[in-house]
Amino acid sequence: MLVEKGANVTVVDKDGLTPLHLALKNSHLEVAMMLLDKGADVNVASIHNYKDRQGRTLLDVASENGRLDIVKMLVDKGADAAATTKYGSMPLHLVPGDGYLKTSNMLIETGADSRATLKHGWTPLHEASANGRSEVVRMLLERGADIMAIDKDDWTPLHLASRNGYSKIAKMLLERGADIMAIDKDDWTPLHLASRNGHSKIAKMLLEMGVDAGAVTKHRSTPLHEASRNGHSKIAKMLLEMGVDAGAVTKHRLTPLHEASRNGHSKIAKMLLERGMDIEVVNDTGRMPLHLASGNGYLKIVKMLLDKGVDARAVTKYRSTPLHLASEYGHMKIVKMLLERGVGIMAIDKDD
Repeated sequence: MLVEKGANVTVVDKDGLTPLHLALKNSHLEVAMMLLDKGADVNVASIHNYKDRQGRTLLDVASENGRLDIVKMLVDKGADAAATTKYGSMPLHLVPGDGYLKTSNMLIETGADSRATLKHGWTPLHEASANGRSEVVRMLLERGADIMAIDKDDWTPLHLASRNGYSKIAKMLLERGADIMAIDKDDWTPLHLASRNGHSKIAKMLLEMGVDAGAVTKHRSTPLHEASRNGHSKIAKMLLEMGVDAGAVTKHRLTPLHEASRNGHSKIAKMLLERGMDIEVVNDTGRMPLHLASGNGYLKIVKMLLDKGVDARAVTKYRSTPLHLASEYGHMKIVKMLLERGVGIMAIDKDD
């Protein structure tokens, strides 16, 4: 009735939204069709989208909501499937996931570029890999998506799938020839990311494909350091069985045993000790694993190290003993254990 009375179908509200934007936002297809039939501009970009100022088109709104019917209507009316927002995203980047493959297919068939990148360098394949959308990944690969594409941090889709634990996607990417040794700006490989986040299935897959299990980052961290730091014993065991260097040191001279000891991962510490790890190795401040376990209150690890014959009187660069550190942080059981092992109480640190 309002339109028939001459209402302006292109008028914008205080947020820069037209009646057509609002109809699509709320999935009122018949209203949207009526507005289009009365001359509403399909490709108008909002000054403010209904959430923020991104310059999204109507097709972006429909794609983000996974509405194939509305997407089809807009495409039939001439909407540009390759239009980008100020962040470089296209409607294809916004399709929700595996349940909306027909929507993704339609967008590609009508001009969307499966290799187009966002401002931070993500392609639709990065987006799908990061969010576990395996069927979208499959479709994009079949349509020629660049499996080696890197974002601004040099992350590939395989880095993202490995970090987030999407083993089905990682397998798909690897079968299509993804580089298992791809490194980002800090020299992190997919195995580093899988090891840090405890994704043992992906770690196993990468190891079976011959990845360098001892690769180091710019800070000299290995996958074993990452698994040890974060308590992922299954991955640590796999890496040790591959024969990686259990005594590798980081930029700050931390070994995997230091990492396990300072974070309380006794199962990993036990594994490392069983493999003959040097128990008195020191980091760049002169701390042994015993100093770290004592200062952080990990009684079980302290006992393991003492049982292995570690020097409980050893001092750091600041003249601190394990007893100093346990006392400073109030770890009474560790203080008691150290005293029972004959540690003297007269040692003084740099602060006397």
